[in-house]
Amino acid sequence: MEHNTASSEALNETTGRNSPIGSWSASVVYGDKTAEVQLTFEPDGSVRLATSVSTGEGTWTRSDQDGARFSYRVKEVFDDKPGLPGWVDIEQDAALSGPAFTSSGASVIWAVSGTRLASVTADVSARREDGRA
Repeated sequence: MEHNTASSEALNETTGRNSPIGSWSASVVYGDKTAEVQLTFEPDGSVRLATSVSTGEGTWTRSDQDGARFSYRVKEVFDDKPGLPGWVDIEQDAALSGPAFTSSGASVIWAVSGTRLASVTADVSARREDGRA
């Protein structure tokens, strides 16, 4: 029986298998700090991020044929509160393993004024929230 790659790929995109499509709870470690975030990856290649003090939007793309590796970029914008930066540009390379993924990459932190404050490495550990395998 011949395997239809296009149909399998479409099925994977719809069900989320071998892709990050769906909702995730994640811990982000950067320097000596840890933050809890919610990530949602959509079939159209968009990604949303939410925390108690920020929201973000961006894109994700596959990095390999089987979908186990992907990358994502997000602009996270913080609430206008004292002590918080303006936004963070996030770039991550990820590896998917069943109901979890890990990722690592650079995050550039910006002041509300547009001044670059810092660049840090961030490591993410995430687990699916939506029950997909």
